[in-house]
Amino acid sequence: MTGGDATFRMVRFRLLIIAFLVLMSCIAVLLLVSLRGNTDALLAVFIALWVGALAWTAYWFLFRVAYEVAVVDGSTLRWHTMMTSHEAPLARIKGVDTPFGPFSTGLRRIRLDGQRSPLLMGLPGVGEIFAVILAFRPDVPINTSWYDRTYERFAIHNVYWVRVGGSRV
Repeated sequence: MTGGDATFRMVRFRLLIIAFLVLMSCIAVLLLVSLRGNTDALLAVFIALWVGALAWTAYWFLFRVAYEVAVVDGSTLRWHTMMTSHEAPLARIKGVDTPFGPFSTGLRRIRLDGQRSPLLMGLPGVGEIFAVILAFRPDVPINTSWYDRTYERFAIHNVYWVRVGGSRV
């Protein structure tokens, strides 16, 4: 590692997401078993919505939300989701914002030019990640609204961002 390396990881994120998805999947299986022989349309709609919500949640937390973010050699942004790994030059960063306004409070997006952007949970410690990016790209606009600051302040504190490697930038 060189002087331009910094890695941040969410503590306990993977364990909680796996436990949550296993629990939700077990409930979905039980619901599907209860549907067998039952002709209640309302129950079928509920189960379909449950399975849809499970698939939606699994997609976002397995493929889109990053649990580890690193700035490598002061020139590359690297991030890992539960199922994928990506990287992009720091020069491609267009800004940091909340992806869907107040409807996605708790998520932060590092907008990239011409590439899918990493999504970060707006948990305690996320500001340090943005500070490292600003150290190398002071021109990057970081839009933090009142609801982002409020979420970070009052978020659960058993999951948070921590710096795990590299030197101080």
